[in-house]
Amino acid sequence: MDLIRNCLHWFAPLDRNLEFLKNALAKDYPLTGPGWEKAMQNMHDLQEFFEGLGSLDDLYKTIEAYDRDLKRTARTDALLQKLVTPEAVRQGVAENRPCSYGYSQVHVLECGQAVYFGNTVACGPSCQGGSNGGPPMSCIMCDRRKNSRPYGKDLKRWHDLLRPPYMFLAREQSLVDLCGEPVYLDLRGSMILPREISRVALIRALESKLEKIVEEDIKNACTELGYDQQVTDEALRSFDTLLDCLSGFKGIPLRLAGIISIALAAKWHKKRCNEDALFGQLQVHYPDDYRVWSGNAQLLLFNRLAIKQIEEYIANAQPLNLKSYVRLPLKKTACRLWVLLNEHRIFDDGQLLQDWKAITCTCIEQALLSYHIQCKADDIAKIAGGALPVMALNMVHKKVTDFASNTNWARSLYFCRRAKSHVKEPASREVKDETSEEPILDYEIGLAHLRL
Repeated sequence: MDLIRNCLHWFAPLDRNLEFLKNALAKDYPLTGPGWEKAMQNMHDLQEFFEGLGSLDDLYKTIEAYDRDLKRTARTDALLQKLVTPEAVRQGVAENRPCSYGYSQVHVLECGQAVYFGNTVACGPSCQGGSNGGPPMSCIMCDRRKNSRPYGKDLKRWHDLLRPPYMFLAREQSLVDLCGEPVYLDLRGSMILPREISRVALIRALESKLEKIVEEDIKNACTELGYDQQVTDEALRSFDTLLDCLSGFKGIPLRLAGIISIALAAKWHKKRCNEDALFGQLQVHYPDDYRVWSGNAQLLLFNRLAIKQIEEYIANAQPLNLKSYVRLPLKKTACRLWVLLNEHRIFDDGQLLQDWKAITCTCIEQALLSYHIQCKADDIAKIAGGALPVMALNMVHKKVTDFASNTNWARSLYFCRRAKSHVKEPASREVKDETSEEPILDYEIGLAHLRL
């Protein structure tokens, strides 16, 4: 009787879930065409429904039951499409396992994104396998990220790029025909083509549930290894920052990102870190490129922290009355110097870990000097969040000033703008030139680069 009662308890909500899915997907919207505002609301409702199904197993059971019901009604728009087996390939079914033997419908690119073709094609030079036999494959998701600056404030995860506001249909149509369309590969041997709002909602719900699972694993691992709450909180913030770096970290498994976050948080608070124990706690095999991922992650975190400190200083610098200098690109100028210092390896990883606040304050000082504004780095540190050790600040100040005095890093930002201001041109051209001269800091991928 208990077994029957438990079965009825599970199947009753499943019937309601399937009924909701049928009603919701009956009015599903494509990602193209007019009326995408209604589609966005429907996507939000579906995503909340998927996330409220409980565990990841409950979500998959509901979706698979819905797909089986579709097959009984002779419909083919299943949400999950299974990857083929070797036996099915021998029977003539098209190969869709990623880059299988260099010839498949699905290919994983170097950026970590996957693309889908209607027919099987050979791996190209941009595949992770590095074959040159197939056609060139561009990543539509990376193209959306580069052109998403008008909506960049809402861009927190890579799967936000699947939403209609980030689509550029006129540009993407040729890319889809030549280079394939985006596809999502889940952990259970299935793929999801984000062609309708329902599939986008399912992808976002799956990623959200996986994030929560890894966050719990991070908390448990920190507890088992004896770290205090400060290290745990720092690891969670670092994990969120890594996921906030969009497609730059799409190719890294979430659990590996969690391991990197814990290791960096332990270094930050000068705790001993046993990486072998970390891999055991999060049940991850040690990858060959772990050191590369860890180094890139550390640079990403410091870039974000430096940008945050620069923004806090500009917001709180009341003694300097920076409102009168509101037209100056102070943030971009300071970020430019920070990036150049990292690119030229003026500070090694240990110095960057220990003295990043002093380096940032000195970058702000040099940025102010480029606009003939006098302010010392120790005063900047007090405004930006606290005083710094004098010895560390002096050492950093000497290295940064030596680098700044021996390079023309600020010339294109100030003197070229000043020289071109005397040239008379039409108003529309002046606006175009002014916006193109300002450096645009690319926060998302690897070591930040400036496009001038």
